[in-house]
Amino acid sequence: MPKKSKYIYLLLILLILFFSLVRFVNLDADRPLPVFATVIDEGYKTQNAKYAVLYNSWFDEDINGGLYLSPLSVITVYLSYKILGVSLHSTRVPSAIFGILSVLYLYIIIERENKKVALLSS
Repeated sequence: MPKKSKYIYLLLILLILFFSLVRFVNLDADRPLPVFATVIDEGYKTQNAKYAVLYNSWFDEDINGGLYLSPLSVITVYLSYKILGVSLHSTRVPSAIFGILSVLYLYIIIERENKKVALLSS
């Protein structure tokens, strides 16, 4: 492996670590009240996971009908609730992790063409 390539990988690792820390700071912070759509959507999509952990039932028929709405999201939030407990922080952890993984995936895809462009784009 050339010396220049090692520096690019080291820089990529440092950038991912730095932005991972930034992403996880204040993960449980509440949004201001006028932002209704994101708060409602976030709660609506995690309702099934919360019911599965707290009441051993995947469905809350009063709010939504089941796992047909973003099943992967519901399952990852469910696992987060099982490990970290039910909280706003544990609701947002899977999204933060997948956001970090998407940056790494973007780098891997673009690296085939140009490593410098891949580093800048990720």
